Amino acid sequence: MKNPIYKISDKVISGKLKLWFVVLTIIAFANVISASPTTPCGITKVNGGGFSTTISSVTQVGGQYVITLTIDHDGCGGPSCKELSHYSIEADNGTYSNVSWNQVWGDETMEGEIEMSLGNNDPFDGFKLDDTENIGDGDAGQFTISYTLTYLQDQQTLAKAGNNYTQIASFTVAEFQQVLNCGSTGNNPPVAVDDAYSTNMNTSVDINALNNDVAGDAALDPTSVTFIGGTGPNPATEGTFTVNAVSGIVTFTPVNGFSGTVSINYSVCDLNSMCDIATIVVVVSPPVTGPTANNDVASTMMNNPVNINALNNDIAGSAALDQSSVSFISGTAPNPATEGTFTVSSSTGLVTFAPVTGFTGTVSIDYQVCDMNSLCSTATITVNVVSGTDSDGDNVPDANDDYPNDPSRAFNNYYPASGYGTLAYEDLWPSKGDYDFNDLVILYRFNTVTNASNFVVETFSDFTIKAFGAGFRNGFGFQLPNSLDQTKITSTGSMLGEAYVSLGANGLEQGQSKPTFILYDNSYNIMTHPGMGIGVNTEPWATYVAPESLSLYIDYDDNTYTLLDVDIPNFNPFIMVNLNRSVEVHLPDYPPTDLVNQGLFGTWDDNTSFSANRYYKTENYLPWAINIPVEFEYPIEKQDIIWVYLKFADWAESNGQTNQDWYLDLPGYRNNTLIYDQP
Repeated sequence: MKNPIYKISDKVISGKLKLWFVVLTIIAFANVISASPTTPCGITKVNGGGFSTTISSVTQVGGQYVITLTIDHDGCGGPSCKELSHYSIEADNGTYSNVSWNQVWGDETMEGEIEMSLGNNDPFDGFKLDDTENIGDGDAGQFTISYTLTYLQDQQTLAKAGNNYTQIASFTVAEFQQVLNCGSTGNNPPVAVDDAYSTNMNTSVDINALNNDVAGDAALDPTSVTFIGGTGPNPATEGTFTVNAVSGIVTFTPVNGFSGTVSINYSVCDLNSMCDIATIVVVVSPPVTGPTANNDVASTMMNNPVNINALNNDIAGSAALDQSSVSFISGTAPNPATEGTFTVSSSTGLVTFAPVTGFTGTVSIDYQVCDMNSLCSTATITVNVVSGTDSDGDNVPDANDDYPNDPSRAFNNYYPASGYGTLAYEDLWPSKGDYDFNDLVILYRFNTVTNASNFVVETFSDFTIKAFGAGFRNGFGFQLPNSLDQTKITSTGSMLGEAYVSLGANGLEQGQSKPTFILYDNSYNIMTHPGMGIGVNTEPWATYVAPESLSLYIDYDDNTYTLLDVDIPNFNPFIMVNLNRSVEVHLPDYPPTDLVNQGLFGTWDDNTSFSANRYYKTENYLPWAINIPVEFEYPIEKQDIIWVYLKFADWAESNGQTNQDWYLDLPGYRNNTLIYDQP
């Protein structure tokens, strides 16, 4: 057998030195024999392959935990007892430090070095003793690894030998706590453990935060539960945590209508006044909602049946609509002998009305549609049967047809109306900047054309840049709100002169999960700067430049999308700041696109919360972009909109609940001297 390294010397000891060695050995041996027996504090688990791991020591120092693990190998060899290549310890990222190791004894001198992160093959995150040699595969031995944790946690340990990544021993928080408390002197604090709860919208939830917390040397004190300042949710927009001063039960009460994730940190102490901190997380889920059926109106020529896709404008709730569920409400049908008959396809939900020969007039029927949760809604279908001319044969009378000579088109659908709306932006997000809302002022109007079956054919989107009071070279685009199949959509008209925007062959921006259209990528390439002033048309003394009109055309595959699918009224317009595609500014509570740099959110003045679906607002709800349904008379450069439109702050800070007409020219509403006067 090889000489173990714990022997004092392999040399012969002679004379008095030998005598003293014998005496000291006898005394030490006698002391061991005569010592009082003690209860071992360690907890041992078998890794496999001859390796085992023991929690030897857990101590608390300055609120952190110093842990020592002892790893043994029994000296077995052969295919099932390979040499140790590395020993890994699981730990949450950012929670461990001061890692060291030491060989206690062994048949051979071990080698190894500490690595503070693990490779891709390890089944968990943490740290390891790497490049080990001379333990396992017939070499017995023992070594220790010591480290510091910011909090106790469940941990796995892997004794990786050969290609075996399954030699794992697992330890729980309770087992580390048991070793910590073993032989206690009364100085061990409690361990607070994080809590996760859920509730539905508008419903409070009680949280027994102490239920999974671990007592130290003294019992937990439920009256000691307190919240850590600055860690809770926004009480105005998310909800409020409270704690029962006697039982320690925590209650979260969400604000009506809020859904998302909130958290708070709390402290709990024991009867020795020793304390620990943990986090409570509550997920508030939106309620299960049923569908909303909306009324339908169709028209047809005398003697001609008409198909009505009643589900086209119906809105799903929490579950998808069930096309096979469409049925008629008894007693609401027209007279089949004198007016006509409604029928419905049991598979597609398509409704057909066949008028009686020679009948003209108006008929209606009520129908019901359900969703996959068997929640239902009702609405009314109205059909006007008229005599007259249908020049293009699409079953829409010429009098009602915006395209009487084109069978592929029937109706114009304008948004916001037959006039223009206005978008205005601040481009220094996430900082408020000068807050004059003239970094881009752009008019917009959409006309979405539908056919006789109410499917979308095309969208004409018209824009007029009135002003941009910005030194930045900003771009502009918009995104549709639904994740439509982008292979069925094409677009033309984008004005690109820079290299930071990438469009696909269909004219849509690449890398987006929703259809995204870029109108232009640099405002200075669209409107010519007059050579004086900041930007264009924001300073009265600078030369005025005529507004520039742009159009972008969108085409859809035939009979594919409805108005509800395309949903232009909820389009998501944004600017791209200073030729940087990852910096976007959107309307309040409109999400960014997939290409944004999310690291900017929550910095400077921005108070975005992805979990609460809150975007591009300050803590007091002030936005960086506005959308109004009329032409906007915008502030002069450097004039804060709050000074110009005197009801703007009331509207914004109420989260849009009051003063919704803040932009109108009403008495006491604005300071006209600070508004740019277009020549």
